[in-house]
Order: sequence, then structure tokens, then C-alpha cells
Amino acid sequence: MFRSFIYFDEKKMYTYLKQIDNGYLSRPLNTSKKVTKEASLGMKGLGFSAQSEVNENREFNQDRENDYDRFEKALVALSDTEYFDFVLNPEYDIKTLPQMSIIRIAGRFQIPEELDMYTIAQQFMPIITSHIEAQDGNGKEILDTYLGKASADIPIVMDDEEVAITGRLNTHYLLEDYAGLDDYSEQEVIILCKVIGIMNKEKVEIFNPLKDFIKLPRTFRRSMDSNSKEFNPIVIDGPVLKVEIIAIYK
Repeated sequence: MFRSFIYFDEKKMYTYLKQIDNGYLSRPLNTSKKVTKEASLGMKGLGFSAQSEVNENREFNQDRENDYDRFEKALVALSDTEYFDFVLNPEYDIKTLPQMSIIRIAGRFQIPEELDMYTIAQQFMPIITSHIEAQDGNGKEILDTYLGKASADIPIVMDDEEVAITGRLNTHYLLEDYAGLDDYSEQEVIILCKVIGIMNKEKVEIFNPLKDFIKLPRTFRRSMDSNSKEFNPIVIDGPVLKVEIIAIYK
């Protein structure tokens, strides 16, 4: 399979692969040894030997692309129970998928217009900084602890006829530039993900800047002006199927 990955959370993939493919863990290990040979030194009536020293490294050889192919093939054995491939069988009922099952879907995705990581950073930092410094004498310490580590996973949304599908991309596993993700609102891709659950509500929050970007503790979030438009969460129409994204490729 000639895949081009857009996003690949290999940590999740290897975690799940080990759970469903016993042969993966029993494959041969790569072993390397460093041996210091035993030596004997002696004089008349006096002698000693230097003991051998062995350093052994044993590890599996990981090949991400081939291991991913192995993972998808192993999933086939779980079809209709814990794995649902909508690419091959679009007749599955997306509203009744079991929690923690894995699905493969084809389609387009988009990033909500309200989310621009760089705009958020420029917009929120001065507001949060001034607020915390005014509220707390230890504002500098708080800023260093929370704002210095500000980062956001990227929420994406796929529209289905019956339900919106939403998940987040960890920027660490993103294999294309953030700006280039806009192209996939018009280009079909394959997404492999794990079902978290369906939210049967009229409106569903998929991103909260104070919690998901700034990662402020609850007490500080409550002290912020919840009516300020700068802090509005991103909300979409329900029902919504929330998923944990493992890979996106084309």
C-alpha cells in the first residue's frame, strides 16, 4: 500500500498493535553485544584474572510504514465487532458504534474557522497576562507555569449525513504544515480512529481556549469573564461522534 501520511500517532498505533497481534511481540529481537574477553596476568606465585564484561542491547526493529500496514491487516480479523471499515462497507450504522472500537472512514475534514493557532496565541496572551497580574501577586510564576507551555491540539471536523465526526490532531504527530491542512476540506483522505463516544446534544463543545490552549486550572478559568468573546469555546451542531485519531493518509 502506497500511503502518504498526513498525520500518524505512532505511539497509539504501537499500543493497539501489541494488543491485537501476538506475533508482533514474538518476532526476533535485534541484539548487540559488547564483550571484554577474560585475561590472565601472573607472576611467580601471584596471578589474577580480569572478568569478562557483557553489554547486551535487545530491541525490536520498528518500521513505521510496514508496522502500520500490519496493524490494519490485524484489524480485519476484528471486523464487525471491534473494527468497522466504512471505506469498504459504508452500510454500518455510525450512531451505534461500540465505544473503544476502531473505524476507518474516507472523506474530507476541516478545521473550524474560529481556530487559528497563531491568531489565538497573539490574541490571548496579552489578555490573560494582564488579567492574572491584576488578580494575583504571584502572576509572574503563574505565567511561567501555564502560559509558557501554551499549546493546542488541532480540532478537525468531518461531516457525515447523520452525525458530525470530530477529533484532535496532536501537532507532534503532524506530518504536514498546519497551513496545508486547509487543502483537505476539498480533498478526500482516509482516517483511522478509535471511537470515544457519541454526544446526542444540540450543541457540542469541541475546543475551549482557556482549557485546551492555555490549560489554566479551573479556579482561574472561572475567574475569567465568561461573557467575553475572546474566550468563547468552539461549538458545533450535534449529534457529534468524538474520536481519537490514529492516522490520516492519502
